[in-house]
Amino acid sequence: MALLEGSSASGYRFEDVTVHLGRRIVTVAGREVHLRPLVFQLLVALCESGGGVAEREALFSRLWPDTRFPSDESLTQLVHRLRGCLGDTGRCVKTLRGVGLRLDAAVVPLEERPRTALAPPPYEPAEPLVHPATRDGVPLTDFALAVLLLNLLPGQGGRTGAGGRRAAATEAGAADSAPLESLPPPEPPL
Repeated sequence: MALLEGSSASGYRFEDVTVHLGRRIVTVAGREVHLRPLVFQLLVALCESGGGVAEREALFSRLWPDTRFPSDESLTQLVHRLRGCLGDTGRCVKTLRGVGLRLDAAVVPLEERPRTALAPPPYEPAEPLVHPATRDGVPLTDFALAVLLLNLLPGQGGRTGAGGRRAAATEAGAADSAPLESLPPPEPPL
């Protein structure tokens, strides 16, 4: 068996077939095809022969290492299954009677690409970060913001009673909400 020498191939490509060794995936015309383990091993052996002859005896010892006398019929069945799975490309698998099999196509090894970790881009804010809720340039805490909002909503909060600002503003015919500038500043956080 003439193996493709000097390549750390992660798979092979010929015609419209791609064989990924590590993931044990075969695609034909971009579509994934399921191969049984022995059929996959046969395809890999043919790819490794690089278009040369994969001899029968070498295939027997590779596919059935524990069997003393594997039958020719077993290999014939595997070849038939392989051709069926490859569809039209199955015509590339040639039988040389009494000798072995040959893949009649240019086989190209897929080189293993080194995996590189992608680092996230450095953080660069588009504009200076400003707290979204501020009063006179002083950030409001969540509690102070909630109190401020409650006081602005009609019928909510502690200042909407008879003596509160809201009642006085409504009686005077003013708008329903007091202007933000007329409210006392929030207490500073402890």
